[in-house]
Amino acid sequence: MLDEQTPSHHDKALAERVDLDFALQAAGLGVWEIDLTTNLIRWDQRCQALFGLTASNSDQLRYQEAIRGIHPDDIERVRLALQAAMNPSTDRPFDLTCRTIGAEDRQLRWIRFTGRSYFSQTGQPLRLAGIAHDITRQVDEQLQAQQTAQHLQAVLDSSPAVISFLKPVLNETGEVVNFVLVVCNQRLAQLSQKSIDQLRHQSFTQLSHILWQNQTFTNLLYVLQTGEPFYQEQPEQTPQGERWFSISVTKWDGGVVLTGLDISPLKESQRQLQQGLGELNEFKESRADLQALLALVQQRGELLRAASHDLRGNLNILSGVIGLLEINVQPNERIPPMLELMRRNVRQAAQMITNLLDYVRLEEGQEQLNPAVVDVSDLLTGLVRGIKSVALEKGLMVTATGPKRLLVEGDALNLNRIGQNLFLTVIKFTTQGPLRVSWDVDPDQDWWWFSVANIASDEELLHTLQEELTDLSGHPATLEHQSLSSAFPTPQTTAKGRSGDEIGLRIVRQLVGLLRAKFQVKREPDGGVKLIVSLPISYSSPTQ
Repeated sequence: MLDEQTPSHHDKALAERVDLDFALQAAGLGVWEIDLTTNLIRWDQRCQALFGLTASNSDQLRYQEAIRGIHPDDIERVRLALQAAMNPSTDRPFDLTCRTIGAEDRQLRWIRFTGRSYFSQTGQPLRLAGIAHDITRQVDEQLQAQQTAQHLQAVLDSSPAVISFLKPVLNETGEVVNFVLVVCNQRLAQLSQKSIDQLRHQSFTQLSHILWQNQTFTNLLYVLQTGEPFYQEQPEQTPQGERWFSISVTKWDGGVVLTGLDISPLKESQRQLQQGLGELNEFKESRADLQALLALVQQRGELLRAASHDLRGNLNILSGVIGLLEINVQPNERIPPMLELMRRNVRQAAQMITNLLDYVRLEEGQEQLNPAVVDVSDLLTGLVRGIKSVALEKGLMVTATGPKRLLVEGDALNLNRIGQNLFLTVIKFTTQGPLRVSWDVDPDQDWWWFSVANIASDEELLHTLQEELTDLSGHPATLEHQSLSSAFPTPQTTAKGRSGDEIGLRIVRQLVGLLRAKFQVKREPDGGVKLIVSLPISYSSPTQ
C-alpha cells in the first residue's frame, strides 16, 4: 500500500504536464504534430491562434486545410521544407519561418516552426512534431532596422565626401592588431574600384594606397588610443591635373570614422581670395598714387590759371598799346608791318592761353558731356566761315560738303572746340589747297562723321598726329588708322614752335574721349591727309 504522502507515478506525470504547459504558455509557444500517414494535423489552442483561429475550432484538421492559412508566396517553400523533413537521410531538425494570414482576423504573422521527424524502423516517415513561435515583432524590428540602415546608406552615398567606419581587431592579449571596415559609402567604393559588399569587413590595408601607405595603421591607432582628431590636406596628381584632398579621422563608438573630401574648389577659392587681396592692396597703393597725381594735376592747374591770368593782363596791356598806336595811323596810311605782326602775335598768344585753360579743365575732369539736339550742318558751316580768313592768309581755299540739315544729339560747344582745333592744326601744316571739309551720316545710321582733308601736308603734321593722337588708352574713344609709324615715316625735324598745336591736339584727344567718339587718320591718294571724327547719333541709345 502506498503512503498517502508519497506522490504516485500518475501525480508526477500530471505535475510534469502542468509545468510543461505553463512553460509553453509563458513562452507563447504552440505545440503541433503532423501525422504523415493520415495527413492530419493536431495542434493546441495557442498554435491555432497563430493561424487566426479561435479556441472553439477543432484541435485537428487536414494538411490541405491548414495550408490555406499560409501566405501564397511562402506555400512552395513550406512544401519543399516538409519534403526535406520526410527524408531520413537529411537527419537535421525541422526549422522553417513563414508568414500566415489569419483565417478569421486576416492578420499577417511571421511564425517560426521548429521540430523533428519520426521514422519507422524501415525508414518510413511517421510523424513530424514540434513547436511554433510568433516572431512577427522580431521580424518587424529587423525589417525596420534594415530600412533604417538603407536610409543611412542612402544618406552616406549622397555625401560628396568619402566616409567609412573602421572597428579595431584585438589579439588574445587585447592589443589592436588590425582595423576592419564596417561601414562605407559609394564614394569610397568608386575610389577603391570595388563594391561596398566587397569592402565591408575587409582590412584597412584596402585603403592604405589612398591614405598614408605604411603610416596608415599608426595614424588610425593614434586616434583610437588618444581620442584626438587627425586632419591633413594633401595634393595628388590626377589625369585632370593636381587635386587637393582633406582627410580626417575621429574616434567614435569604439572605432574610428574616416572621411575624405576633394577640396580643390576650396583651394582655388582661397587662391583667388589671396590674389584678390593682393590686387586690393595694389589698388590701394595705386589709388594713393592716383590721388597724389590728381593733387599734382590740380596744383599745376591752379598755377597755370594764375599764370594765364597774369599773361592775359599783360596781353590786354599790349592790345591797348597796339590800339593806341593804330589811332595815330592816318586813314589813308597803311598799318606798319611791325604793328600788324605785333597784333597777330598777340591774338595767337591769347588763343594759346584760352586753349591752355581749356586743356586744364579737361585734364581735371571739370568738363561734362551736355547732349542736346544740334544741327551739325549749321555748326560746321559756321566753323568753315570762321577759318576761311585764317586759311586765306596762307593762300588756301576751303570747301564744305554735306547735307544742308543734319540733326543729331550732341554737345555743340565741345563739337565746335574739336572742329576748330583740328581745322586750325591742318591749316597750319597744309602746303597746298584746297582744304575739304565734309560731313554726313554713316550707312548704319548709328553714327555721323565729319572730316577735314588737304592735298599736300608738311610732314610735321604727321609727326604731330603720331605723337599726340595714337595713344588713346584710358578713353572710351578709339583711334582707327594704319600704323602711323609705318604709313607715315617720322620726319627728322624739330618740335620747335609746336607747343600751341600740341595743346590743341591734346584738347581734341580729351574731347574725343568725352564725346565717346572715334578718330581716324588716313593718307589720301593725292598725297594729302584726311582726319575723320565719328560720333554717336544719340547718347540715349543703350548701345552708346
